[in-house]
Amino acid sequence: MRLRKATMEDLPHIESLIADGRDHLAAQGIDQWQKTYPHQDDLIKDIKNGWTVVNVDEETGELLGTCAVIPGPDATYAEIDGQWLTKDATYVAVHRVSVSRAHRGKGLTSKLFQEIFDRVDTMPTIESIRIDTNEKNTAMQHIIMKNGFTATGKVTLKRADVYGVKNFAYEKLTANIKPEHIVQTEAAQ
Repeated sequence: MRLRKATMEDLPHIESLIADGRDHLAAQGIDQWQKTYPHQDDLIKDIKNGWTVVNVDEETGELLGTCAVIPGPDATYAEIDGQWLTKDATYVAVHRVSVSRAHRGKGLTSKLFQEIFDRVDTMPTIESIRIDTNEKNTAMQHIIMKNGFTATGKVTLKRADVYGVKNFAYEKLTANIKPEHIVQTEAAQ
């Protein structure tokens, strides 16, 4: 498998991966992604901005997973009921994570995350990675924590279709974190 930036030719496959994720969440009774988000316009904007990455099977060319890696600041992350690990640090936000239903349960999300971490660690200005997920999406919470993120609290979504919904928030420091941007919690002092 290899990670690459998505192109507009990938859009139908990305939409299919998103539909797989939407169906999987609905089958579990999770209302995440059950309205208009992510909309095709979101996916097109991500691709055009160079934010969407896809994990591709090198032998078959099949798209196995996708997500958007978006430079901060992210309006949803401006306020948190809790505490981010960093303050005034540059970060990327990971959104719209989905893998193929045909390959679910094979650790693809972890592989996708690891490839993203490896790339982000080569970007000297990016100090952390942030992500959030629905409070009922326990499978994604598990994957996020398993991949080295730290739970930081809750954020309130700022999108019109779900305005006011609170999601669990997580952060992971990169190899480029500047010590002065790390928040010292009372427990760490």
